[in-house]
Amino acid sequence: MEKAAFEEYLGTVHALLDAEGMYEAANLVREHPARTEQTGYDNWNGGTEIWEVQIEVPAHEFARLGAKRAQLEEQISARLKTVLEQDTQDWYSAKIVPQKVSHKDWRTAGVALPKQVRINILDGLRLTDMAWFGQLDDVEFLSRLFELEQLPSTDARFKNAAGDIWQHRINNDDWSRDWVFSDTRFNLVDGPAERFLRFLCEMVHPLVRPDREDVIEMVSLFNEQLRQAGWELYEEERIAGRPRFAYRRLTHSGSHVVSRARTVADALDAGWMAKEIERLEHAVERDPALAIGTAKELIETCNRVTHVLR
Repeated sequence: MEKAAFEEYLGTVHALLDAEGMYEAANLVREHPARTEQTGYDNWNGGTEIWEVQIEVPAHEFARLGAKRAQLEEQISARLKTVLEQDTQDWYSAKIVPQKVSHKDWRTAGVALPKQVRINILDGLRLTDMAWFGQLDDVEFLSRLFELEQLPSTDARFKNAAGDIWQHRINNDDWSRDWVFSDTRFNLVDGPAERFLRFLCEMVHPLVRPDREDVIEMVSLFNEQLRQAGWELYEEERIAGRPRFAYRRLTHSGSHVVSRARTVADALDAGWMAKEIERLEHAVERDPALAIGTAKELIETCNRVTHVLR
């Protein structure tokens, strides 16, 4: 099948899934590359080729989907049949597959973040009393990274991790707030570097932590430690005007300067600054006390974010 025609078919499949409210399947089709691979041939009815549309997702996303993959594959396959049956007698089905790892340093990438660096970051969170889950609860936050229904429970009353976390953190609240740092199911301190780094990125995701100042403070805290091991968090894109961070290896000594400058630029965003000044001006006559408080907050914020460049 020609690539242009294949893209048209996929676009139609996406439109059908979206119209029927199957948004997760629709997003998989739209956001990830797909390729076709012939997996068989049937002699029935003059000969039918059997094809697989392989949707490639990053390894961490593949693992997160877990048992849900089969349902998503069925949803996509059914719409593929609807779209293609008028034009071909060949059989097409969808298969979600892990994206191939192409970078050459994969053998060392997972072990290049020392245990002590991780401990320092987690201790820093304890000292600053920052809630790792932000404005979400523990289950909501961890479900964004892990398939909790596939992880075991430490409480015999529950089938999986989702159940015992809910019981002990939301229903009873008898676990300490930093319980996840030492939970072996998540293995943040001794597990793969990518798992720990994704956890840090999620902590400063706009949906998890919408407060700009908190994000700046946390990214600064993280990068102060990560750069010693040759890693950093950096702004990869924006969601509704707010930065979403990813992680990367440092390739040269100037990288951290650029990253810090971007963080400060976000904090001192012109639109934000203009709104604060306008708020200050309006308060001068009507509420002097509010004006003084606003001015103080503005100065403190500027001092805090410029500290990132030091």
